[in-house]
Amino acid sequence: MDRDTTDRAWFTTLVGNPELRVGGAKFTAGSAATGMYRGLKLWEAAVKEAGTLDQAAVIRALDHAKIAQGPGGPAEMVPGHASPEEHARNPLHFRLTQEKKPDFSAYYEDQGIHGFHSHLHDEEELKKNIAIYYGMISLMDSQIGRILEALDRLGVAGETLVVFTTDHGHFLGQHGLIAKGAFHYEDMIRVPFIVRWPGKAPAGEVSQALQSLVDLAPTFLAAAGREIPGVMTGVNQLPAWCEGRPVRDHAIVENRHTFKNVHHRTYVEDRYKITVYRQGEDGELFDLVEDPSEINNLWHDPQAAELKCRLLQRFLQATLAAEPTRMPRIAGA
Repeated sequence: MDRDTTDRAWFTTLVGNPELRVGGAKFTAGSAATGMYRGLKLWEAAVKEAGTLDQAAVIRALDHAKIAQGPGGPAEMVPGHASPEEHARNPLHFRLTQEKKPDFSAYYEDQGIHGFHSHLHDEEELKKNIAIYYGMISLMDSQIGRILEALDRLGVAGETLVVFTTDHGHFLGQHGLIAKGAFHYEDMIRVPFIVRWPGKAPAGEVSQALQSLVDLAPTFLAAAGREIPGVMTGVNQLPAWCEGRPVRDHAIVENRHTFKNVHHRTYVEDRYKITVYRQGEDGELFDLVEDPSEINNLWHDPQAAELKCRLLQRFLQATLAAEPTRMPRIAGA
C-alpha cells in the first residue's frame, strides 16, 4: 500500500468523521488536533495492523492499546508549567488565565478574543495534545519532504527559493498557558524559520539574525530581481540568508485583536524585549539573556527604569522607521 493511498485514506477518514474519538480523546477535523494521533506514522501503523483501508477497521486499530501507548505516545510527553508567582508581575489578563472562571468581560469589544479564557487544564489531556502536536509536525515534515523531493526530481531545486515558517507558536503548558493568545512570550513569537536555496543559501548553517514575517515579500521580490515598493515595511533578508550578514537589529510584533482593549506591540532585540499596550499602565520587559524563560517581568522594577526608557526610545524610533514611503519624493517643498 503506497504513501499516496494511505494519505488519501487518512484525510477521507477525517472528512467522514468530524468528531473522531481515538483512545478516549476527541479530535475535530479542522481544529488544532485534526484527528492526527501521532500523525501519519501512526496512521500507517494502523493501516498495516488493520490490513485494510476500511475506515471502521482502521479506527479500531488506532484505538488499539499497543499503538496508542507506543513510543512517542502521551505517557512520554512532558507539559510545561507556570513558575510560582510569575504572573504577579504581569498585566491582569495573564493572571486571569490561571483562574477557574475568569471574568474577561472588560476586554471584549466586538468579538471573542483568542486565549482570553481559563487556561487551567488536565495534565493527562494536555499530554495527549502534545502527542497530537508532535504528530502534526511529523505529518507536515513528511509532506514538505515530498515537495522538496519533487523539486530535486524535476531539476528545478537550484532555481527555487523555499522558506519554511509559520505565523505564531503554540503554548503547551509553558507559563501555565495553552494554545495561543495575546501573550508575547518567545514561545508564541519566535517561530521556525528555514531557508533552502541550493547554491545560494549555505546548507546546514544556523543563524541568529533577527527575522520578521514582513520581510518575506520584499526578500522574495529581491530574489526575483524585482523592485521593492515603498509601501512594504519589511527589509530584504538575502544578505542574512546567503552571506550571513544580519540586516536587522530589532523586530516588532503586533497583536490587535480588538480595536483598543487588546492592542499591543512588542519590540525585540537580541537581548531585550519590551511590550507596550494601547491602554493602561502595565507592560512587559524581559532580559532574554539573564531570564531566557521570561519569568521576571521588569516593567515596574525601579532598578530597570533607565533600561526601560532607553528601550522605549528605540521602540518609538523603530516604529517611525517602519512607516511606509509609498512613492519617492520628487519635489523639494
